[in-house]
Amino acid sequence: MQTIAFSLSIGAGIKCGVDSYKHNINVGWRFWKFRVPKESIKIIGFVYLVSLPIFFAASLFEFLSSWNI
Repeated sequence: MQTIAFSLSIGAGIKCGVDSYKHNINVGWRFWKFRVPKESIKIIGFVYLVSLPIFFAASLFEFLSSWNI
């Protein structure tokens, strides 16, 4: 289950990076002018809201399972 949550989080981060690169391609090396698109922030927020309960459930299963004793 943790693999699913990690994959979602990694995919959202990569998508945000690609969107930020495409959005700021004409800025060059002027870092103070970088902007992150609002749509990317919304997607990352949604993915993290979905992945946090998955992380929690997977950690509980790992911690409370009887085979771990």
